[in-house]
Amino acid sequence: MKLDYLSLFQQRRAYLQSLASLACDQQHAIDAEDYAHLLELLSHKQAILGRFEEFSQRHPELVERWHADRDRISEDLRDCCEMVLEDMEIAIRELIEYEQLASQELGRRKFGMEENLQRISHGAQTHRAYHDEPVARSTLDLNR
Repeated sequence: MKLDYLSLFQQRRAYLQSLASLACDQQHAIDAEDYAHLLELLSHKQAILGRFEEFSQRHPELVERWHADRDRISEDLRDCCEMVLEDMEIAIRELIEYEQLASQELGRRKFGMEENLQRISHGAQTHRAYHDEPVARSTLDLNR
């Protein structure tokens, strides 16, 4: 069975470019602390990843067949396919870059939130450690 390499590569490129675009939007949502939108974007990314996985399962031989056939197809078609493959590589690099930035930023924000929660918790514990006695002075209760 002959494969339509150009069409298949264009479809893969479209998936990768969509993922890269959503990853960029994801970074903007993180920066804006719009976590509802972030969850929506992650849902869209998951759907695209599912379609990409189905595509890969339908065409598991695509890469091997391309390497075997690329020298047997017309030069024009090969050049078009190679341009699409280059676009895919760019989209993959962008996707990886955006995902790394998002992961680092979420990790940093998580650490910052944990740190703030610890400070709040310590402040509340300190506040509870001081209690008013019937006389008008406060004491520090180290056992609380």
